[in-house]
Amino acid sequence: MFDPLWASAEDAALTIPSDSRRVVGFSCGPADPGLFNFLFQELQSQVNSALAGNPVQTSRKVDTSEGLKGGGDLTQDRTLTLNFNGLGLVESSANDDLFAFYSAADGVHKAITRSDFLAGLGGDGGTIAGGENVGTGAGNVFKAVSGSNLQFRRIKADTGLTISVVGDDVVVGFGFLPSDLTVD
Repeated sequence: MFDPLWASAEDAALTIPSDSRRVVGFSCGPADPGLFNFLFQELQSQVNSALAGNPVQTSRKVDTSEGLKGGGDLTQDRTLTLNFNGLGLVESSANDDLFAFYSAADGVHKAITRSDFLAGLGGDGGTIAGGENVGTGAGNVFKAVSGSNLQFRRIKADTGLTISVVGDDVVVGFGFLPSDLTVD
């Protein structure tokens, strides 16, 4: 609040205008130091009156919606924070959608795009939408993508063949043959 006894550097006395001058107003032009002091002190008095007591209307409140917490009336300071448990869930998101997270290192909430988040996990950040068989052999081992799973066909042994898994290898070998093999 202002000191109500402030005066100009010249220590001029107050020049209090007449009632008629207050009603009609003041003409433009320079004001003597006493009139300046009077006008400034009137302004200070009005500001002081406005600030007296509690100038904030405590009947006003800060409401929060999903994802925020900490609102309330203005009888005290309020802090709004992100409420992750109050956020709705989505089935899928686009690469430019923003995700909110709390950075423990910086102590603040931040945002990151989906594509940047996935890229930070490794790989190119893309979504697996299919697969392909490579090479020149017959038959396709890759079948389809189902949800978040890649589906592959099994390799099945037929007459005279054996299939075994040795470490990371699938080994196809000759098994018992009903007759000798002959090559012409």
